[in-house]
Order: sequence, then structure tokens, then C-alpha cells
Amino acid sequence: MLAAPDDDIAPDVPAGIRARAQYILRHPDGKFKPSPLKLLKNITDGLQVVASDAVAAVVQELPAGEARPSGRAQLRLLAWVLADARGAEPLEPAVAETAGKRLQKQAQRVCGALADVAAASAAARVEARATATDDAEARLAAVDEDEARALAALRAEVYVGFHEVVELPALVAPEPPADKRARYDGCASVDDPAMRALVLRALNRNLDLELEAQSLREAMESNHIEVGSYRHRMCHAECRVKWMEEDMEASNRRWELELKGLRAELKDAEVAEDGWWVERGKWEAERYEWEAKRKRWEAERAAREPSLALDVQALEGEVKRWKQMCYTQ
Repeated sequence: MLAAPDDDIAPDVPAGIRARAQYILRHPDGKFKPSPLKLLKNITDGLQVVASDAVAAVVQELPAGEARPSGRAQLRLLAWVLADARGAEPLEPAVAETAGKRLQKQAQRVCGALADVAAASAAARVEARATATDDAEARLAAVDEDEARALAALRAEVYVGFHEVVELPALVAPEPPADKRARYDGCASVDDPAMRALVLRALNRNLDLELEAQSLREAMESNHIEVGSYRHRMCHAECRVKWMEEDMEASNRRWELELKGLRAELKDAEVAEDGWWVERGKWEAERYEWEAKRKRWEAERAAREPSLALDVQALEGEVKRWKQMCYTQ
């Protein structure tokens, strides 16, 4: 990322600031490795808007399961990104938060001013088209030129309120050997555009590698957490199996004791059944004996019934006779 001119922003500046924001976002405590190259000569109002948009885009691109930084964390990130692009030492979190508030407010004011210029230019275009004169095209071209000039002036305004930055010494490429100096003609200093482009590509590649390494470390930590969770579940499952085996052994012992008791009760029942059959035999013999006696009594009764009837008649006749004797007397 080359340093942007005062009146314009280079095409690769937004991508470079966004890459630095992605890198610094991985270090919320502000303990990140600063860029050794002063990427920006000045912090303009346009660069503040670019940095603010880059921070918002980086936060929005976070995965759904990852926690999003708070509003204060985003303010610190904005200050760290611009300070790093300016070639400054990383700021303390409290200082970065205070500076981030000013930078964010300034970016909002600049966005409002840019919107006002765009609205005024749109109104001027409508007015120029409404007045259908021969010089309408010239008036529209003049409106476009005035709008571009006003927007460029707003973006190129240098912001002097970021006084917390302490710049690092500029990176200077080592002097090549005398016999090979011809190959590096005009590229011995970092101020040379070709050398700056070469150093910038190397720094961006280094940044990409650091981001990839950070992602790999986070993936390894996630894998370690998953392995630990799997081992914990395995241990819990083994404990449950052990508890189930112990419960089964205790249940088997209890069932064996109950079966032994049932067998003893069955044996006692069989003995009691044998005694019952003996008693039943005795009762059957007694019943047969009583049946024989009942039949004998019935036979005797049947034999004695005629004589008993005669005796009853005789007694009845004797009673009548006594009654008559009593009445006559």
C-alpha cells in the first residue's frame, strides 16, 4: 500500500487498510506487531472515512458464531489502524479509545459534508436540465467539475487532531553491494516508488501469513477443545458402563437370593402338600366310616318305624281314654 497523495486516495489504500484492520482485530489488547513501513504520509479526512468503513466491514464479516467487538473495541480498532498506517507505535487501549471517538466523529462529519455536496450537485443538475437552454450540457459539465473539485477538497483535508501518534523511523532498504548496485538503480531507498511497492507486497504477504497462522492456531485450539470434550464424554460413558455393570451384578446377586428363597418355599410347600394328602386320606377314611354308620342308623330307623307307629297309636288311644275318664268324673 503506497502513501496516498494529498488530493487523492490510491486504489490499493482501502484494501491495505482493511487488511491491517483484519490483522489488528485479532489482538483486542493492542499488543500487535506494528508495520515497520510508514504507509501514509498524512491522515486526511478521506482516509478517515475509508478506515471507518474498513473497520465496519471487517466486523460485519466475522463468522456467525464468533463474538463481535463492542462499540468501544471498534473505536480502539479504528485508532490502532490509522496509527499503524501512519507508522506509529501501538497506542494504549484507553488512549486509543479516546482518539477513536474523535476519529469516528470526524469521519461522520466528513460523510455528512460529502453527502451535502452530492445533494447540492444533484439539485444543480435538476435545475440545469429544467432550463432547457443551449448551454445545458456546459452547465452540467460545470456542475460535475465543481462537485468533483469539492469532494476532492473535502477528502484531501489533512486531519491534525490525531496528536497521540508517535511515528517510527522510516524503513530504509540496505545498501546493495558495490558490484550489484547497478541492478538496484534508483531502488536503494524506501522513498522510491518501486522499492515501496516491493516492500509493500512483502508486508502484505507477511500479514496474510500471520492471519493464516492465527486462523490455524484458533483451529488447533478449537480442535483441542473438541478432543477434550470427546475425551470427557468417553470418560463419562465409561463411568456409566461401569456403574451399569455394578448395578447388574448387584441385581444378579439379589435375584439369586430371591430365587434361593423361592426354591426353599417351594420345597416347604411340597412337604406341606404331602402332609395334606396324608391328612386327606385320614379324613376320607373317617368319612367312609361315618357314611357306614349313617347308613346303619337309617336302616335301624327304617326297621323301627312300623313299631314306633303302632306305639304312637297306642299311646294316642290311651291318652283319649284318660281324657274321657277325666271328663266323666
